Amino acid sequence: MKRQVRDIMTRVVEYVAPDASIQEVATRMKDRDIGSFPVCQDGSVVGMVTDRDLALRVLAEGRDADATRVAEGMSKEVVTCDIDDRLEEVAALMSDRQIRRIPVVSEKGRLVGLVTLGTLAETDSAASGKVLKEVV
Repeated sequence: MKRQVRDIMTRVVEYVAPDASIQEVATRMKDRDIGSFPVCQDGSVVGMVTDRDLALRVLAEGRDADATRVAEGMSKEVVTCDIDDRLEEVAALMSDRQIRRIPVVSEKGRLVGLVTLGTLAETDSAASGKVLKEVV
């Protein structure tokens, strides 16, 4: 039987609101040693904010981290997957799009989990090795 996202996803996922300050998010990233957060509004994923987003869209532009909101610095195009997707499909998606984390959403677009390269590696080292080669 083919394994599905539901078999490996992290079910408790921290997220941030679009109106949170960049400073607050940067502090949470540092405190939790996390490089990204899904951005959710009313339970639905509306973006992703990464440490790279903070560096390139906020700091490199000389913007004030306290005054800048997550909505202004986040990536708005979010790649998501479904809880019933096969791991092979998700690994291929991660490789094709060169991403390390994919929010798992319900049929209604609600955040229900997260698949990371790390969780994929714990269950399918061949697939994660392929993804890692493709992700810069």
